Amino acid sequence: MIRYSGFSVVRSCLSRTFSRNNSALSTAITSSLLTNLFPTCKSCGVRLQSSDPKGPGYYILEESKPAKRFVKSEDQVFAKYVNDLSLEDKKLLINEDSKKVSDSESRSESQDLSNEADIDSSLVNSLGNKDYYASEIKKVSQKDKFKLEEKYNDSVECVRCRDATYRSNFKNFSQQEYPLELLDNIMSRIPPHEQIVYIVNAQDFPMSINPKIFQYRSSNELKFIVNKADLLFKSINLSKNYGQTFFSDYLFHKYRVPKENVMVVSGTNYWDFDKVLDFVDDNSYLIGNVNCGKSTIIKGMLYTIDKSNKRKKFMSSRERTKMEKEQDMLINRASRMKAMTAGEKKKEKKRYEMLFRSKVGPGVSHIPGFTRGFIQIDLEDMDKTIYDVPGFVNSENQLIHHHDIYNKISSPKILKQIHKGVKVYDKGTYTSKYITAKGGQSLTIGGLFFLNFPQKSMYQLRNCINHDFHLFSNFSRAVYISSNLSKYPGMGSKFFIEHDDSSLKELRRFIIPPFHGSIDLVIQNLGHINIKPTGRKETNQPLILYLPPGVEAIIRLPITNYIAKTFTGRDAKGNPLRKENILTKGVLALQRYTAKYPFYSTLISANKGAEVSSELALILKSEATCEPVTDAEQERLVKQDFARIGEWATIARGVECNYNERTVVDERNKFDYWME
Repeated sequence: MIRYSGFSVVRSCLSRTFSRNNSALSTAITSSLLTNLFPTCKSCGVRLQSSDPKGPGYYILEESKPAKRFVKSEDQVFAKYVNDLSLEDKKLLINEDSKKVSDSESRSESQDLSNEADIDSSLVNSLGNKDYYASEIKKVSQKDKFKLEEKYNDSVECVRCRDATYRSNFKNFSQQEYPLELLDNIMSRIPPHEQIVYIVNAQDFPMSINPKIFQYRSSNELKFIVNKADLLFKSINLSKNYGQTFFSDYLFHKYRVPKENVMVVSGTNYWDFDKVLDFVDDNSYLIGNVNCGKSTIIKGMLYTIDKSNKRKKFMSSRERTKMEKEQDMLINRASRMKAMTAGEKKKEKKRYEMLFRSKVGPGVSHIPGFTRGFIQIDLEDMDKTIYDVPGFVNSENQLIHHHDIYNKISSPKILKQIHKGVKVYDKGTYTSKYITAKGGQSLTIGGLFFLNFPQKSMYQLRNCINHDFHLFSNFSRAVYISSNLSKYPGMGSKFFIEHDDSSLKELRRFIIPPFHGSIDLVIQNLGHINIKPTGRKETNQPLILYLPPGVEAIIRLPITNYIAKTFTGRDAKGNPLRKENILTKGVLALQRYTAKYPFYSTLISANKGAEVSSELALILKSEATCEPVTDAEQERLVKQDFARIGEWATIARGVECNYNERTVVDERNKFDYWME
């Protein structure tokens, strides 16, 4: 897919470039030539080199290290002992006698299948199940028949990408190996006037939209693809009907993006990818925040092309002939072996899909900064070239501290899990399971953040982040356990970040702006927690959120109100209903976004000023001095928060505002304290 050498490369680059906008001619020529003439890693796009093992882009030459098939230690032990068994014992091991197959038939069948599929004889003799033979033939042949021609799928990967992809090894999570950039740096490397396709992450919407992009392109020139729709919708039809409506409404009313310039897709489920192929123009650059799914979108496009036979050269004619012969062999054996069930066919299709994704297109990873360079992808039969672009972060805070957070996460499996997301239609609707948080409790998800609830309050919580949360009786308890996990082995599974005094002191304190009704607390790249006050309101004290440097959060109106029909609070005639009658007499409707009110709000920073106190500072002081936190200190902290909210509202509304226990927040003024 990426070509490196020869005059044909230069000729191809020039011919494609001269057919485009002349104003960006020289820049585009330079970009295309650099992309094609120098070998780059097929997964991350970095320029390859074989001289410096510690430098970016290092790879091992094939001839310098012969390929060796990896065999798990468990399989080695299994083969060692099974090979010593007699045929009768092997059959007994897998209950072969129940199938009434003679020894001679078993031996001849084993030898026959071993020769045809080139399966190791020790493996065949260790098993006697004929259905197992058939599946093994398919597995072995799959590895060969779907091996993609190097001309279209450059197999050279740098050591870093191979370690991260196949060994889950990314211990050196640094700016050098996993570079993060700001939007300005990315856009400075894209030729002017070239098409931009902005990939948006539906998981933390709208945090993955950086408004600065409109400084580089007008709203009419930009195209948006909202990815990961499968986390919000159960089916493609719901995504088309409700998702397309909401996201196009939002981008139009907020940024004046034409509705025809917005698509809602699922990169993993290939929703609407036939339309994506036409939606993305020639010479488009796919940009977006880290972990928004740019590379997944590109792989989905390539897979859709292959599946629809728009391009059959992903396999050479020799390999396609071999594949057809092997398929004929399997068909001819159908009379002697059980036919594939629908489930088995589905598994075979999934296996091919996974193999295709691993062989074709740029690398995909849950690790931020995985893509390091611009990767040119040629969709030749469609006469299109697109570019996979490194992801960016939105703030200097993330640029400086993002690597620190990921270095603290205890397990690669946890990192993959929390980025995978959850199905919001299952976990985040009004019918979903919830837990109740009471006054004074503190919530954490793996120690990543701490959410403190005020005294005399009660909230229903629905978790749409892919890790269980844990409620502590108070913040002091949460702080102590998170920094002393060795004393509480039973809490180890609840935390994937272990704190110490240093990391605790780095936590930033934020005030959740006052709200009325339910909200979503959104953690960037991870998902959200739906928070709904319940019971009688007895205090105006705000919720407090502690975040480590490098982690960003906002609050927003519940996204489920806009992507699914919800109760309006009115009956069929439009009359308002009492709270207890909403579920029985209320009507369902899809809420439309109009930009009349804020959809989200940033959080109120409570760390300004040298004299600013915090619960955490008081707790750490109490632990150091062995003296309890006094009521006077607690009251001073509450007054400090009220004053900060008043300052915030003054900026938001443009008039002086006060906030205290007597302030009433209801439907009429609930957005007075929100600032986008």
